[in-house]
Amino acid sequence: MTVFTDIAAAIEEAIWLSSQTRRSHAVYQKTAHEMEVRICDPLSYAMFTAGQGGVVDAGEVA
Repeated sequence: MTVFTDIAAAIEEAIWLSSQTRRSHAVYQKTAHEMEVRICDPLSYAMFTAGQGGVVDAGEVA
């Protein structure tokens, strides 16, 4: 799992992973200055969510 400090790079990675794996990926806050991209977890609050195929889930973006 890659750790990101740049939100734009993390979002780009989530979209790319979703399009490649056909599984929803999201950006989660790891520490105060770090984010990680992983498969969506309905029990965790995501900063950004990319649906299957890399489509942004507008309802999930805060």
